[in-house]
Formats: sequence, structure tokens, C-alpha cells
Amino acid sequence: MVFTIGQFSKICRVTTKTLRHYDEVDLLKPARVDLLTGYRYYSIEQIDEFRRIALLKELGFGLEAIKHLLKQHLDAAELAAVLKDQADHIQERVDEYQRVLARITKEINSLQRGKNILQANQVKEPQIKELPAVQVASVRERGPYSKVGEFFDELVGFINLHKLTINGPGIFIHHDPEYRPEDADLEVCLPVAGEVPGSGRIRIKELPACRAVCLLHVGPYDQVGQTYASILQYIAEKQLTTTGPSREVYLVGPMGVPPENYVTEVQFPVA
Repeated sequence: MVFTIGQFSKICRVTTKTLRHYDEVDLLKPARVDLLTGYRYYSIEQIDEFRRIALLKELGFGLEAIKHLLKQHLDAAELAAVLKDQADHIQERVDEYQRVLARITKEINSLQRGKNILQANQVKEPQIKELPAVQVASVRERGPYSKVGEFFDELVGFINLHKLTINGPGIFIHHDPEYRPEDADLEVCLPVAGEVPGSGRIRIKELPACRAVCLLHVGPYDQVGQTYASILQYIAEKQLTTTGPSREVYLVGPMGVPPENYVTEVQFPVA
């Protein structure tokens, strides 16, 4: 017996959009595709296959890591070892969040004493910086801006799987010259240390060193427009030329931090 994609989505409690994505990334291919209509059909055996995928996703594995694990056909002992490694990586993240929480508590105490460190240090006008080259794990794909968080999660899963070290804040690169809410050319990167080949959509690459006009934005992401305007005005006044897509470097936020305390550095490579 086979099920339509709609029936299968109801059985597994997953959207058809997710099933189509799993098909595209070769994680869960339909049992059959009608050559005339393109309709996808799934077998009853694939219910258990999807449940295995859903379980591994709940355990914090990214899609590339899940695909890798399912292909290995691990026995109980091997799977236990993999889960132990995953637990260790998650504990590292918990420890990091604890450090962030302690820092937030410290800042709250400072605010209560009338001292706002973020405002005191906030850059009021753009600065030109020489940015060093940095090795990153990168995902680039077209889609809505809401996918950025998912891409970062995917990168973290890949980095944990290959035991790399994240050694810098996340970076979002705007490749489009205009705002495209539904089909933006999105690239997200995490600086990493270690040598490993890319896998599937994830590439290990170097962001080249460059000269850039930079400005800090403190506050929610949806209010970053004025920061962009200030940088572009500065570039025009100084008669500079942009040499690459703009970047957003997420110095503080969003985990455990209210949007008004997010700190993002916007960077425009220039010559």
C-alpha cells in the first residue's frame, strides 16, 4: 500500500513542505513518483523511517548528520557511542548558555545601578576596519529570511558531527542588492577551526580578508535598517566603493537575550 504525500503528512504529523525538502536533500525519498503528474507516494514501511528521522532531529542532529547516521546502520553499542558524543556536545552548549546567563545577570545588576555598558560602548558612527580572513562552515540557498535560524542549526549539527570548534560569532551574508522576503539569496556562516571536507550543502570555505565599513546595531533585527542607511551614507560621503555583499555579525543574541539587547555588527566591504 502507498499513501499520497498529503496522507503521509497526516500519518506522520509533518508538513508536506518538509517532506518535499527531505526528498530534495535525499533524506527521505518517496517510494514512487508519478512521471506524468510528479505526485509523490510513500509506502507504509517509510512511516518507521520517518519516525527514526524525527527522533534523531529531536535529539539535536542536523539533517546532514541524520542522513550520515542512517546510512551507517549502527548497532546498539555504536549508536550509544554516537549519542554519548551528542550528549557531550549538548552539555558544552548548556555550559556556554550558563556562562551567557551569568553575564546577563551581571549586566542586569549593572543596569539596576544605572550603568548601561552597551550604550556606553555603542559606536555612534561607522568605522573602517581591516577584517582578517576567516575559515567558515557555510550554507547558501534561496528562501525566506525566516530560514536563517534553521541554517544556523544545520551548521551546528554538522560542526558537532565532525568535532570542529566554533571560534567566532555567526555571520549572515546578504548577496541580494535588494530586499527579497520570499526568495532571498541567503548565506549563513560559522567560523570554525579544524580540517574537514564539506558535505552536501555545507561548504568549508574562507571569507577573504577585506577592508570594511562597520557599525554596531543594538536592538531587534527588524530595526537594523537605520544602521544600513548610516553606513551607505558614510560610503557615499567618503566616495568609497562596495566590493562585496554586506554581512551581519551576531555578537550578542538571540539565545537567552531580549531583542532590545541584541548586538549586531553590520559590515560593508569597500575599496
